Amino acid sequence: MAIARAYIANLGKYNEGELVGGWIDLPVTDEELKAFLKDVVGITEQYEEFAIHDWESDYMDYPGEYASIWQVNNQAEKLGELDDDELKVFSAASKIWDVDIDNFDAGDYWLVECDSDSDLAYEYIESIGDIE
Repeated sequence: MAIARAYIANLGKYNEGELVGGWIDLPVTDEELKAFLKDVVGITEQYEEFAIHDWESDYMDYPGEYASIWQVNNQAEKLGELDDDELKVFSAASKIWDVDIDNFDAGDYWLVECDSDSDLAYEYIESIGDIE
């Protein structure tokens, strides 16, 4: 299951006016990432710099142009180990708090689907019991 899609561009070629790069679904194995960087992005001894120029993900925020693709792939791999409900909780929690996938436990977060503040209040009261 793809957690994210990243467009990786060869910076040396980009600076020379040529767009060389491609989309990769994450996570992948280290060998697949190395092969992608070499074969699609054109990373060589002459052109060794690359950047994340575009990003698509329902679960991870854009990591930034110069983020380590290796670390991003590692995070995507850890997210890929979560079930669908845990992914939804992670995605929602990470939009509000600084959630670290290395220390993430879905049980630490309370997530409900509500259409209004009133629905949310009723859900909260139900979860803690009647208030007297």
